[in-house]
Amino acid sequence: MKSTVPAIAGQDVPIYVRERVSGWHRAAQRLDADRVALFVHGAGTPAEVAFDVPQPDYSWMRNLARAGYDVFAMDTTATAAPIAPRR
Repeated sequence: MKSTVPAIAGQDVPIYVRERVSGWHRAAQRLDADRVALFVHGAGTPAEVAFDVPQPDYSWMRNLARAGYDVFAMDTTATAAPIAPRR
């Protein structure tokens, strides 16, 4: 994917996507298109660390997958601080 951000326009931008879905829901093919969750992170902490912590009952992704959601977490590259509007 090529960036359109002015500071890095035209450069390749890596995107990391992690998916978590309950094995039972996948095996039963019971994934509903309206039961999808997307977590997006891009500054400092990777999405996997923020949303899929490998501790019992502490993973947002695991809890939503168990509830029947197809869950994705995505990292984007960090960009410069937002530009303040000109006055």
